Amino acid sequence: MTSHHSSFLRNFLFTAFCLWAVVCLTAYVIAHSEVRDVARINKIEMQSAEAQGREYQPQRELWPGPLRFLPQAGTYIADAFVQMARGGSWGFAVSRIFRGLGGAMLAAALIFLTTILGRRICNWIRLPVTRLNRPERFAVELAVGVAAFGLVFFCIGLVRAYRGWVVLGVLVAIAGGCRREFVEVGFRFRELFRGLGNLFRDRIGLPFAVLAAVSVVVALPVTLAPAFSVDALVYHLAVPKAYLAHGGILELPWNIYAYFPMNTEMFFLAAMSLGGEIAAKFVHLAFGLAAAAGIYGYARRFVSQGPATAAMAAFVTAPSVAWLLGFAYIDLVVALLIVAAVIAFTAYADGKKPERPGENKAWPLVLGIILGALIGTKYSGIPVAALFGFMMLVLIWRRGGGAGNALKRVGIFALVAFLVGSPWLARNAVWTGNPIFPFAGVNKPYWDEEQQRELVQFVKNYGYGDSKLERYALLPWNISINSAFMYYPADNYDGIIGPLLLILLPLMFGVRKGRNLGLAALLMLGGFLLFVFTTQQMRFFLPWLGPLIVLGIACAERAGPKFTIVALAAVCAVAITNTFISIVHVHRTGPLHYVLGVEDRGEFLDRQLMGEHRFYREVNKLEPATLTLLVNCGNFGYWCDRPFIHDSFIGTRTLWRAADRQKTSEGIRNELRKMGVTHIGMEMRYFQVDMQRKKELKLVPDFLNKYTRPIFYFEFHKGQPDERVYVLYQLTD
Repeated sequence: MTSHHSSFLRNFLFTAFCLWAVVCLTAYVIAHSEVRDVARINKIEMQSAEAQGREYQPQRELWPGPLRFLPQAGTYIADAFVQMARGGSWGFAVSRIFRGLGGAMLAAALIFLTTILGRRICNWIRLPVTRLNRPERFAVELAVGVAAFGLVFFCIGLVRAYRGWVVLGVLVAIAGGCRREFVEVGFRFRELFRGLGNLFRDRIGLPFAVLAAVSVVVALPVTLAPAFSVDALVYHLAVPKAYLAHGGILELPWNIYAYFPMNTEMFFLAAMSLGGEIAAKFVHLAFGLAAAAGIYGYARRFVSQGPATAAMAAFVTAPSVAWLLGFAYIDLVVALLIVAAVIAFTAYADGKKPERPGENKAWPLVLGIILGALIGTKYSGIPVAALFGFMMLVLIWRRGGGAGNALKRVGIFALVAFLVGSPWLARNAVWTGNPIFPFAGVNKPYWDEEQQRELVQFVKNYGYGDSKLERYALLPWNISINSAFMYYPADNYDGIIGPLLLILLPLMFGVRKGRNLGLAALLMLGGFLLFVFTTQQMRFFLPWLGPLIVLGIACAERAGPKFTIVALAAVCAVAITNTFISIVHVHRTGPLHYVLGVEDRGEFLDRQLMGEHRFYREVNKLEPATLTLLVNCGNFGYWCDRPFIHDSFIGTRTLWRAADRQKTSEGIRNELRKMGVTHIGMEMRYFQVDMQRKKELKLVPDFLNKYTRPIFYFEFHKGQPDERVYVLYQLTD
């Protein structure tokens, strides 16, 4: 090909790339405009109204046009301060901000001490850290420390020593027992903070650093507000609360989520024992920032400081990440662990070639520890560990290391990962006979085959769970453009990441050899396929988002300066749009009203979800000796201070079993009495729906009329009548 034709082709590809970026960004803005959101909500609510036989008045669009979210974002802070002027309290505001500051300091201390633990282990196995830059080293050592921290607190739980003074003593012992690492990590943290200041002094990186900082600031009011996210109330905070009340690890048979691995919840437990739920939420935010630091360090392997800052900002400003920064979830811990594993694998790949037996022994150990920590954090870590094991085989084979050496290295990796991740699996094996309960088997009398099928179907319902080829072909477009949060249908992936990966995707197809980019691309392709064929919930994809962005920006830089400029412009445009979208979603929740003292805790929580908090307050007024059977009431154990039973997945299951076995109203009463039940709490609308599906439940209304008396009745209205109806019954003779 002549130089003229080569230049023409290159200009054509550059023009096509620019047009593709404009098309993707325009489609994203239109898809996430308030006009489309309102239309989508109207459609869902109209279908619900038709099913209930009532009239529905659609929401009005106050700001027409595809950029309606811009003025909404602009009114976010103004609205909160107007409310503050009308009825807020500066005293309450200051106290809540200072409490948040204390939680942030405690979270920072936990991260610091965990990094010290990781540094001690890395020193012990003689990890060649010279292959890592400072942010990479921080991410790897913190990930290794997560494994150690989880194991330590698992053992403390076995001896029933979950007490605040014990937690404090363990933290002091870590600091005192790792004095040399304490000093080393302290100096390195100081260098990291100095490097953070350099991000704002770099001309190219400045706008990206500012956008990332804005996203963190936007998340802070959510972090400072009481916990209201569903998963946190059901198990991320509810299980540590139950463990602290018991003093150790205990089985919670009415909550299948309590059988999940609990490494991250050990951090929440430590934070809650010393600083309450706000400290636990700051722990998750701190892990998110650590993941961002790891992404920046990983990007510095391939690109200069400005594009590396852009990669970090693209991750932090993704609405799903910015939203999760304020929640006590585990997803950003998973992100840190996968980023650290990618860093360690890449450093391993940069070793000597061909590899000889005895060289690079530490890297399989470190990868095993990190992936073991991931298995102890989330079940999805098991296939991810298998993926990394396969990639290690590919790597050693490429180096000509020999089959025996490859199998030995992968065997060491697999053994270490299993040993580090096994405590929580062993706990389940003892309790249920199934190490990955509630998946892959039915092992409990209160968890039957129908519930198992319902759980599997629920997991598959995220995204497009069918196997149609066109669905898979359109998946990159759908997760980038058409995704949304969960208050829309589940087929919108329950999250938003933005179109950046879609924009950079054409460049990734042209990934070149050098610095192991091709190997990294193969690894990340495997991670994407795991997301496609397991569950298409956005939170399962988020851990791979940062490394994929780094890969895309590195490919853009290798394509030439013009492609790099367009890629950075796309990052900036997407980050700005994502920041506005994040502000809108935070504004809908209204956490600033609580932070600034306009609302108290009860008023704020009463606005969230669908009225469950007010119902649980009534349950908490019962005598401590009571036992309440809760039906379709959310299973929010974190809010409930009284003993309760709540079916884990199908809310009417216990009542259905009693009706199916006893066949009479009196028999239902007698069976519940044998279980110790004194009260029944029900959400009636969903119970009516379930009663149409299961004929045995038709005995329940007669049972309620004969053998119970209502002591609390509450209708929750959210724009439409009869959305939720809660009733608390007391069993009678």
